[in-house]
Amino acid sequence: MRYLKMLLFIIIISLNPIIAVYAQNNITVESNNNSIYAIKTDGSLYEIPYIEEILTDETFFKHDYNYIIPSNMTSHKLMDNIISISDSNVLKEDKTVWNIMKNPNNPDYIMNEIESISAFSSLLMIKKDNTLWGIGNNANGQLAQGTMTKTLEEQIAENAMYKNNTKCFPENIDTPVKIMENVKKALIEWGVSVVLKNDGTVWTFGSDQGGATLGIGGRWLTNNIPTQILSDIKDIFLSDEAGFAIDYDNTLWRWGSNYSGYVGVPPAALIPEKYVEDVKSVTNMLGYNLIIKTDNSLWIYGDTKADGGEISKTPLKLLDNVVCTYRLKNNPDEKNIAIILTENRDLMYLNIEDTPEISFTVEKIIGNVRLPEDLPIQRVFNDISNKSEVMQESINSLSKADIISGTSETEFEPDKPITRAEIAELLLRVTAKQDNNGNGGFIDVSENQWYYHTAGASKKYGIVSGFEDNTFRGEETVSKLQAVALMARVLKSERDLDSEKYDSIEYSSLPEWASDDISIAEKEGLYSIKSDLSDPNEGMTRGDAAVILYRLYQKI
Repeated sequence: MRYLKMLLFIIIISLNPIIAVYAQNNITVESNNNSIYAIKTDGSLYEIPYIEEILTDETFFKHDYNYIIPSNMTSHKLMDNIISISDSNVLKEDKTVWNIMKNPNNPDYIMNEIESISAFSSLLMIKKDNTLWGIGNNANGQLAQGTMTKTLEEQIAENAMYKNNTKCFPENIDTPVKIMENVKKALIEWGVSVVLKNDGTVWTFGSDQGGATLGIGGRWLTNNIPTQILSDIKDIFLSDEAGFAIDYDNTLWRWGSNYSGYVGVPPAALIPEKYVEDVKSVTNMLGYNLIIKTDNSLWIYGDTKADGGEISKTPLKLLDNVVCTYRLKNNPDEKNIAIILTENRDLMYLNIEDTPEISFTVEKIIGNVRLPEDLPIQRVFNDISNKSEVMQESINSLSKADIISGTSETEFEPDKPITRAEIAELLLRVTAKQDNNGNGGFIDVSENQWYYHTAGASKKYGIVSGFEDNTFRGEETVSKLQAVALMARVLKSERDLDSEKYDSIEYSSLPEWASDDISIAEKEGLYSIKSDLSDPNEGMTRGDAAVILYRLYQKI
């Protein structure tokens, strides 16, 4: 079965040219080898298996596939300091590119001084000087190198309808080669490369495999010479069967085949044509397109099977506050499953059913995922070097994720007690539930206090709700027991944990109200009751709070 490629797309932001390349091409979510890969806000790369492969017939090596529901998905960290991932290649914060296919712990070095990457058997890389470089498979001309066995004119004259055996030599490029200059964004899928230059022109090269993704007026064509197909464009998107571009009026253009209804026009759009207005980005699904409008609302467009199997082309709004959508690779049952990234950095599992009418379900997979436009935050605290490696890693990682900050630019004060207001603010940040309009109505919180909105949002989301006398007591120090209990409740809420599955831990030093919370914290690895909570009433310090908070961050 042919695995359909998912489209990865990026938000454009207005910055200087070098930063624009970096931010526009960040791929912070990828899927490959039956797993989802997500870069969290601290730059750490996580793997989340979503398909369980089962060998059902050892004689014929027949495999069945079971989808893992989000509530049963588990994640584990692979590596740190990652900006972008594409296929099995990662771009690190030091601007070096590595391939992690063989072993993430011992990756293969490829190139340095790189701002963005895109890969599918071949790897495209944009350097800081806006030059485009490539390495890998060139058999279809997707790296614009070598010579073709047939010229483009000969291919057009043959009018091939099903297959084109034109090849490019050399078929493989072993060391990076320069392809083009003045490049803003580059994408590659199934042997086709699409490039957006700084002047707004769009260029294609490679082999369209019958999908017309070259957009040059034919199908089953191979062309290793970059050819311009559009101008006045600000962003591009690509799948295995169709290409898309957005102009400066936010109009979406499309080209490619109608295999499975991808572009919604039979049989193919051989050259680019206008499609939808007011668009920020697009992802191909099976038979239709997921389109994000400029207001971050998510819509279905194109050919969708609805109303008893009839083809419906009526756009349908699904959700609000969506930043990115991704189609899963390795989709053996061709299920209509997408991954969406929301404004509050939650990675969600979107399952679309289209018979007898369109319906969908959304479930959270993991939180604190880096948005494409997020830039790494680097802070150096001079007063944590004598602390444990665990505490240093926790503080530095949460600082990079912009969840925790110091008491100054260079000081963190890890031994300083943490207050109720501070712990509430940290929990709001780690769950992306800050609300600048929050007003809890507490009698001891005035509008001129820094935590006025923190107290309101904390009450709204049930994180730190206050006391029976309607006080918040934001300046009070939080005890270790209170802090651990609060974080356990957040973990329970974010992951929808069932308290009944956790045996209560009974210690004479613990009050009854904390038993269930501490049980969850202990079993989920947030805190150790024996080694870390010897004195539950002792005040929690900023450093100790960072350690637990980072464990929570890794689990939600």
